[in-house]
Amino acid sequence: MLVMRTVAMLVNEGAEAVYQGIASAEGVDAAMRMGVNYPVGPMAWGREIGLATVLRTVRNLGASYGEDRYRGSVWLQREVQAAS
Repeated sequence: MLVMRTVAMLVNEGAEAVYQGIASAEGVDAAMRMGVNYPVGPMAWGREIGLATVLRTVRNLGASYGEDRYRGSVWLQREVQAAS
């Protein structure tokens, strides 16, 4: 669960950057691959895992801890809703 929690938060933060217009999804992935030497960017990682799984994980963390930092990004929520 520790790895999933970390990945879910990376994806959620990347999604928030996309939502706020800071970068495109591709730009977020490129920045993390080149800047932090991740093997894959968080947005691609989220799609690989499944954005619905990521959102569910973030929501469960929020319910468990009751902290705003575990609130699902609007972009992530919209992507999950559009896919269903």
